[in-house]
Amino acid sequence: MTINTLFQPEKPSKILHFQAAFFQTVTPKKKPRDRSKLKERIDHWLNIISKIEEGRYIIQFSQENKIQIAVAKEKGIYGYFSPSKNMTVISSTLKDGDAIGTLFHETRHAIQCKSGFWCDAALSPRDNILMSCAMEADAEAFCVMASYKLKLAGYPEAFEAHKKSPYGDISNRFEKMVTENPASLEDGSAMRAAYDRWFKNPNRVISYAANALKMVHASLIGFSRQYNQKGFMPLTHEIMEGIGELPNGTNYQKAEGRDLVADTYKKLHHPELLEFLEILERGIGMPTTVSNDNKPGKEPKSDKDMRDQLRNIIKTYSPGMMR
Repeated sequence: MTINTLFQPEKPSKILHFQAAFFQTVTPKKKPRDRSKLKERIDHWLNIISKIEEGRYIIQFSQENKIQIAVAKEKGIYGYFSPSKNMTVISSTLKDGDAIGTLFHETRHAIQCKSGFWCDAALSPRDNILMSCAMEADAEAFCVMASYKLKLAGYPEAFEAHKKSPYGDISNRFEKMVTENPASLEDGSAMRAAYDRWFKNPNRVISYAANALKMVHASLIGFSRQYNQKGFMPLTHEIMEGIGELPNGTNYQKAEGRDLVADTYKKLHHPELLEFLEILERGIGMPTTVSNDNKPGKEPKSDKDMRDQLRNIIKTYSPGMMR
Protein backbone atom coordinates (compact mmCIF):
# COMPACT_ATOMS: atom_id res chain seq x y z
CA MET A 1 0.00 0.00 0.00
CA THR A 2 1.41 3.40 -0.90
CA ILE A 3 1.48 6.46 1.27
CA ASN A 4 -0.93 8.20 -1.12
CA THR A 5 -3.71 5.78 -0.20
CA LEU A 6 -3.18 6.23 3.52
CA PHE A 7 -3.20 10.01 3.88
CA GLN A 8 -6.16 12.11 2.85
CA PRO A 9 -5.11 15.78 2.78
CA GLU A 10 -7.67 18.52 2.42
CA LYS A 11 -9.06 18.50 -1.12
CA PRO A 12 -7.70 21.45 -3.13
CA SER A 13 -10.13 23.90 -4.68
CA LYS A 14 -10.40 23.94 -8.46
CA ILE A 15 -8.34 26.69 -10.08
CA LEU A 16 -8.83 26.91 -13.84
CA HIS A 17 -5.40 28.24 -14.72
CA PHE A 18 -2.03 29.07 -13.19
CA GLN A 19 -1.29 32.73 -12.64
CA ALA A 20 0.97 34.87 -10.51
CA ALA A 21 -1.95 36.45 -8.71
CA PHE A 22 -2.49 38.73 -5.75
CA PHE A 23 -4.55 37.16 -3.00
CA GLN A 24 -7.35 39.68 -3.38
CA THR A 25 -9.46 38.43 -0.48
CA VAL A 26 -6.74 39.60 1.92
CA THR A 27 -6.66 43.24 0.85
CA PRO A 28 -9.61 43.76 -1.52
CA LYS A 29 -9.12 47.53 -1.72
CA LYS A 30 -5.85 47.28 -3.59
CA LYS A 31 -5.81 49.32 -6.79
CA PRO A 32 -5.21 47.50 -10.10
CA ARG A 33 -1.83 49.22 -10.41
CA ASP A 34 -0.81 47.81 -7.02
CA ARG A 35 -1.86 44.32 -8.08
CA SER A 36 0.16 44.74 -11.24
CA LYS A 37 3.24 45.62 -9.17
CA LEU A 38 2.74 42.53 -7.05
CA LYS A 39 2.44 40.37 -10.16
CA GLU A 40 5.66 41.91 -11.48
CA ARG A 41 7.35 41.03 -8.18
CA ILE A 42 6.24 37.42 -8.37
CA ASP A 43 7.34 37.19 -12.00
CA HIS A 44 10.72 38.56 -10.88
CA TRP A 45 11.06 35.74 -8.33
CA LEU A 46 10.07 33.12 -10.90
CA ASN A 47 12.61 34.49 -13.33
CA ILE A 48 15.34 34.19 -10.68
CA ILE A 49 14.51 30.65 -9.58
CA SER A 50 14.38 29.51 -13.21
CA LYS A 51 18.20 29.70 -13.14
CA ILE A 52 18.33 26.25 -11.49
CA GLU A 53 16.70 22.87 -12.12
CA GLU A 54 14.81 22.93 -8.80
CA GLY A 55 13.37 26.35 -9.57
CA ARG A 56 12.21 25.30 -13.02
CA TYR A 57 10.60 22.26 -11.44
CA ILE A 58 8.71 24.46 -8.96
CA ILE A 59 7.34 26.57 -11.81
CA GLN A 60 6.34 23.48 -13.79
CA PHE A 61 4.85 21.79 -10.70
CA SER A 62 2.75 24.88 -9.92
CA GLN A 63 1.52 25.09 -13.51
CA GLU A 64 0.64 21.39 -13.76
CA ASN A 65 -1.17 21.41 -10.40
CA LYS A 66 -2.82 24.79 -11.06
CA ILE A 67 -1.34 26.28 -7.88
CA GLN A 68 -1.63 30.04 -7.59
CA ILE A 69 1.30 32.01 -6.20
CA ALA A 70 0.14 35.00 -4.18
CA VAL A 71 1.48 37.88 -2.09
CA ALA A 72 -0.41 39.00 1.00
CA LYS A 73 0.09 40.97 4.19
CA GLU A 74 0.92 38.34 6.78
CA LYS A 75 2.04 38.92 10.37
CA GLY A 76 4.34 36.53 12.18
CA ILE A 77 4.93 34.11 9.29
CA TYR A 78 6.99 34.04 6.10
CA GLY A 79 4.19 32.40 4.12
CA TYR A 80 2.10 29.25 3.82
CA PHE A 81 0.63 26.74 1.39
CA SER A 82 -3.16 26.44 1.49
CA PRO A 83 -4.44 23.03 0.26
CA SER A 84 -8.06 24.26 0.30
CA LYS A 85 -7.26 27.26 -1.92
CA ASN A 86 -4.49 25.44 -3.81
CA MET A 87 -2.36 28.49 -3.25
CA THR A 88 1.17 29.37 -2.14
CA VAL A 89 1.13 32.67 -0.23
CA ILE A 90 4.25 34.77 0.42
CA SER A 91 4.29 37.60 2.95
CA SER A 92 4.55 41.02 1.33
CA THR A 93 6.83 42.15 4.16
CA LEU A 94 9.73 40.00 2.94
CA LYS A 95 12.66 41.18 0.88
CA ASP A 96 13.37 39.26 -2.32
CA GLY A 97 15.95 36.91 -0.78
CA ASP A 98 13.63 35.77 2.02
CA ALA A 99 10.65 35.66 -0.36
CA ILE A 100 12.43 33.33 -2.78
CA GLY A 101 13.53 31.05 0.06
CA THR A 102 9.93 31.00 1.28
CA LEU A 103 8.71 30.13 -2.21
CA PHE A 104 11.06 27.12 -2.20
CA HIS A 105 9.90 26.13 1.30
CA GLU A 106 6.16 26.49 0.73
CA THR A 107 6.18 24.82 -2.68
CA ARG A 108 7.95 21.91 -1.02
CA HIS A 109 4.93 21.71 1.31
CA ALA A 110 2.69 21.65 -1.77
CA ILE A 111 4.75 18.78 -3.16
CA GLN A 112 4.43 16.94 0.17
CA CYS A 113 0.68 17.44 0.16
CA LYS A 114 0.23 16.28 -3.44
CA SER A 115 2.41 13.24 -2.63
CA GLY A 116 0.20 12.31 0.32
CA PHE A 117 2.29 13.54 3.25
CA TRP A 118 0.14 15.42 5.74
CA CYS A 119 -0.96 15.29 9.36
CA ASP A 120 -3.95 13.01 9.60
CA ALA A 121 -6.27 11.14 11.98
CA ALA A 122 -4.92 7.88 10.54
CA LEU A 123 -1.80 8.54 12.64
CA SER A 124 -1.47 8.53 16.42
CA PRO A 125 -1.00 11.88 18.20
CA ARG A 126 2.71 11.17 18.72
CA ASP A 127 3.19 10.23 15.06
CA ASN A 128 1.36 13.39 14.00
CA ILE A 129 4.00 15.34 15.91
CA LEU A 130 6.75 13.48 14.03
CA MET A 131 5.01 14.04 10.68
CA SER A 132 4.59 17.76 11.38
CA CYS A 133 8.24 18.18 12.35
CA ALA A 134 9.48 16.01 9.47
CA MET A 135 7.52 18.07 6.94
CA GLU A 136 9.11 21.26 8.26
CA ALA A 137 12.60 19.76 8.39
CA ASP A 138 12.24 18.50 4.81
CA ALA A 139 10.93 21.86 3.55
CA GLU A 140 13.86 23.68 5.18
CA ALA A 141 16.39 21.20 3.78
CA PHE A 142 14.93 21.71 0.30
CA CYS A 143 14.91 25.50 0.73
CA VAL A 144 18.57 25.54 1.81
CA MET A 145 19.67 23.22 -1.00
CA ALA A 146 17.86 25.21 -3.70
CA SER A 147 19.01 28.56 -2.28
CA TYR A 148 22.62 27.35 -2.24
CA LYS A 149 22.37 26.25 -5.86
CA LEU A 150 20.98 29.69 -6.70
CA LYS A 151 24.05 31.17 -5.04
CA LEU A 152 26.26 29.07 -7.30
CA ALA A 153 24.17 30.28 -10.26
CA GLY A 154 24.92 33.92 -9.40
CA TYR A 155 22.07 34.85 -7.03
CA PRO A 156 23.38 34.61 -3.43
CA GLU A 157 20.64 36.72 -1.80
CA ALA A 158 18.30 33.85 -0.90
CA PHE A 159 20.99 31.74 0.78
CA GLU A 160 22.52 34.72 2.60
CA ALA A 161 19.07 35.79 3.83
CA HIS A 162 18.49 32.29 5.16
CA LYS A 163 21.80 32.37 7.06
CA LYS A 164 20.60 35.53 8.85
CA SER A 165 17.19 34.06 9.69
CA PRO A 166 16.21 32.11 12.84
CA TYR A 167 16.93 29.00 10.73
CA GLY A 168 20.51 30.05 9.98
CA ASP A 169 21.98 27.11 11.89
CA ILE A 170 20.52 24.84 9.19
CA SER A 171 22.07 26.72 6.27
CA ASN A 172 25.38 27.00 8.15
CA ARG A 173 25.40 23.23 8.70
CA PHE A 174 24.61 22.65 5.03
CA GLU A 175 27.33 25.03 3.83
CA LYS A 176 29.92 23.50 6.15
CA MET A 177 29.08 20.05 4.81
CA VAL A 178 29.38 21.14 1.17
CA THR A 179 32.62 23.01 1.83
CA GLU A 180 34.20 19.95 3.42
CA ASN A 181 32.78 17.54 0.85
CA PRO A 182 31.57 19.14 -2.42
CA ALA A 183 30.04 15.83 -3.52
CA SER A 184 27.55 16.11 -0.64
CA LEU A 185 25.63 18.74 -2.61
CA GLU A 186 24.59 16.13 -5.16
CA ASP A 187 24.63 12.85 -3.24
CA GLY A 188 22.06 14.03 -0.68
CA SER A 189 24.24 13.93 2.41
CA ALA A 190 24.23 17.73 2.81
CA MET A 191 20.43 17.75 2.72
CA ARG A 192 20.33 14.90 5.25
CA ALA A 193 22.59 16.97 7.52
CA ALA A 194 20.26 19.96 7.12
CA TYR A 195 17.20 17.79 7.86
CA ASP A 196 18.80 16.39 11.01
CA ARG A 197 19.92 19.86 12.09
CA TRP A 198 16.30 21.05 12.15
CA PHE A 199 15.63 18.68 15.07
CA LYS A 200 18.64 19.97 17.05
CA ASN A 201 16.84 23.21 18.01
CA PRO A 202 14.40 22.44 20.86
CA ASN A 203 12.40 25.63 20.23
CA ARG A 204 11.53 24.51 16.72
CA VAL A 205 10.45 21.08 17.88
CA ILE A 206 8.39 22.49 20.75
CA SER A 207 6.62 25.01 18.53
CA TYR A 208 5.64 22.58 15.78
CA ALA A 209 4.83 19.79 18.25
CA ALA A 210 2.45 22.15 20.03
CA ASN A 211 0.82 22.98 16.69
CA ALA A 212 0.35 19.27 15.98
CA LEU A 213 -1.18 18.66 19.43
CA LYS A 214 -3.45 21.64 18.90
CA MET A 215 -4.73 19.97 15.72
CA VAL A 216 -5.24 16.64 17.51
CA HIS A 217 -7.08 18.36 20.36
CA ALA A 218 -9.42 20.12 17.91
CA SER A 219 -10.24 16.78 16.20
CA LEU A 220 -10.27 14.46 19.21
CA ILE A 221 -13.55 12.78 18.25
CA GLY A 222 -12.20 11.86 14.84
CA PHE A 223 -8.99 10.49 16.35
CA SER A 224 -10.97 8.48 18.89
CA ARG A 225 -13.20 7.02 16.16
CA GLN A 226 -10.15 6.11 14.04
CA TYR A 227 -8.40 4.42 16.97
CA ASN A 228 -11.42 2.44 18.14
CA GLN A 229 -12.65 1.36 14.68
CA LYS A 230 -9.48 0.86 12.64
CA GLY A 231 -6.51 1.57 14.86
CA PHE A 232 -3.73 3.97 13.94
CA MET A 233 -1.47 3.40 10.97
CA PRO A 234 2.13 2.86 12.08
CA LEU A 235 4.49 5.55 10.82
CA THR A 236 7.39 3.44 9.56
CA HIS A 237 10.89 4.28 8.38
CA GLU A 238 9.86 3.33 4.83
CA ILE A 239 6.99 5.83 4.84
CA MET A 240 9.16 8.61 6.22
CA GLU A 241 11.86 7.83 3.68
CA GLY A 242 9.44 8.74 0.90
CA ILE A 243 9.37 12.37 2.00
CA GLY A 244 12.93 12.75 0.70
CA GLU A 245 12.11 12.30 -3.00
CA LEU A 246 13.62 15.10 -5.12
CA PRO A 247 12.67 16.48 -8.55
CA ASN A 248 15.60 14.73 -10.24
CA GLY A 249 14.40 11.33 -9.02
CA THR A 250 16.94 10.88 -6.22
CA ASN A 251 16.07 10.56 -2.53
CA TYR A 252 18.28 12.27 0.06
CA GLN A 253 16.74 10.27 2.92
CA LYS A 254 18.02 6.94 1.64
CA ALA A 255 21.06 6.45 3.82
CA GLU A 256 22.05 3.12 5.30
CA GLY A 257 21.87 2.99 9.06
CA ARG A 258 19.51 5.94 9.59
CA ASP A 259 16.22 5.25 11.36
CA LEU A 260 13.83 8.09 10.50
CA VAL A 261 11.40 7.17 13.28
CA ALA A 262 14.06 6.87 15.98
CA ASP A 263 13.63 8.53 19.37
CA THR A 264 16.07 11.27 18.37
CA TYR A 265 13.32 12.63 16.06
CA LYS A 266 10.57 12.30 18.68
CA LYS A 267 11.93 14.34 21.59
CA LEU A 268 9.39 16.89 22.80
CA HIS A 269 11.77 18.88 25.03
CA HIS A 270 8.89 20.25 27.09
CA PRO A 271 7.12 18.72 30.13
CA GLU A 272 3.78 20.40 29.38
CA LEU A 273 3.71 18.89 25.89
CA LEU A 274 4.23 15.43 27.40
CA GLU A 275 1.37 16.15 29.78
CA PHE A 276 -0.87 17.26 26.90
CA LEU A 277 0.06 14.17 24.92
CA GLU A 278 -0.86 11.93 27.85
CA ILE A 279 -4.22 13.67 28.30
CA LEU A 280 -5.00 13.39 24.58
CA GLU A 281 -4.05 9.71 24.45
CA ARG A 282 -6.29 8.99 27.43
CA GLY A 283 -9.09 10.97 25.78
CA ILE A 284 -8.81 8.87 22.63
CA GLY A 285 -8.92 5.70 24.73
CA MET A 286 -5.45 4.41 23.96
CA PRO A 287 -2.85 3.38 26.52
CA THR A 288 -0.55 6.34 27.04
CA THR A 289 2.95 6.23 25.57
CA VAL A 290 4.06 8.96 27.96
CA SER A 291 6.19 8.19 30.98
CA ASN A 292 6.05 10.92 33.61
CA ASP A 293 5.63 11.40 37.33
CA ASN A 294 2.07 12.76 37.34
CA LYS A 295 0.33 11.92 40.57
CA PRO A 296 -2.34 9.18 40.29
CA GLY A 297 -5.82 10.60 39.93
CA LYS A 298 -4.63 13.99 38.74
CA GLU A 299 -7.51 15.86 37.09
CA PRO A 300 -6.98 16.57 33.36
CA LYS A 301 -6.87 20.16 32.24
CA SER A 302 -10.04 21.73 30.88
CA ASP A 303 -10.35 22.24 27.13
CA LYS A 304 -9.90 25.97 27.59
CA ASP A 305 -6.77 25.52 29.70
CA MET A 306 -5.30 23.20 27.09
CA ARG A 307 -6.04 25.57 24.22
CA ASP A 308 -4.63 28.54 26.12
CA GLN A 309 -1.46 26.77 27.18
CA LEU A 310 -0.81 25.30 23.74
CA ARG A 311 -1.27 28.78 22.27
CA ASN A 312 1.17 30.23 24.80
CA ILE A 313 3.75 27.52 24.06
CA ILE A 314 3.51 28.17 20.33
CA LYS A 315 3.86 31.92 20.88
CA THR A 316 6.79 31.53 23.27
CA TYR A 317 8.80 29.04 21.27
CA SER A 318 8.15 30.14 17.69
CA PRO A 319 11.60 31.04 16.32
CA GLY A 320 10.90 34.51 14.97
CA MET A 321 8.52 34.34 12.01
CA MET A 322 7.44 30.75 11.42
CA ARG A 323 7.63 29.29 7.96
